[in-house]
Amino acid sequence: MSDQGFGLTSCQHCGQNVEFPLAGLGLSVACPHCNLETILAEASALTLDAQPGDEIAAAELKAALAGVVPRRRLAIFYQLGLLVVAIFMVFLPVVYLAFAASVAYGTYWYGVHALALFTSFSGGFYGLIFKVILYLGPLLGGAVAVFFMFKPILARRRKRATPIELNPAQHPRLYQFIAPLSELSCFTAIVRL
Repeated sequence: MSDQGFGLTSCQHCGQNVEFPLAGLGLSVACPHCNLETILAEASALTLDAQPGDEIAAAELKAALAGVVPRRRLAIFYQLGLLVVAIFMVFLPVVYLAFAASVAYGTYWYGVHALALFTSFSGGFYGLIFKVILYLGPLLGGAVAVFFMFKPILARRRKRATPIELNPAQHPRLYQFIAPLSELSCFTAIVRL
């Protein structure tokens, strides 16, 4: 990485910030945001030196994160979409349990009413084996289906992973970034939502 500095200017069309090497000062380039031609004007006071090992001071980080993010009003279609999803999320477990109960009842009903297969002994030994398979196959399949429908509900919880502990002495840059965030009231309001 070279030791040349970088400048920061804003696009004349969209107003977005454009970072550029100071060697390109005065050139006309396409803005990466709006793709319109913009001139790389004088570097602003936010000129950044791209030297490795530069540390961001906590005060600089706090100043960059200062301010209030305006609350935006949600579109009516978005709110309706949320309502539809909430309704389906309430009905989904009810429909699942109703389906599992109907499979269980269907298996029971078949077990009771399919006994009529054994009222006559026509067909000999192989006919009897066919009737037993015809009777026990759906019963076994229905029982397995019902068991596996309720298995996720009755399963034990998995063991949680051991959380990773971070030491401020080992990760000072991370804590340098998190400290101003934790002090901001808007950040705590977002976390509460």
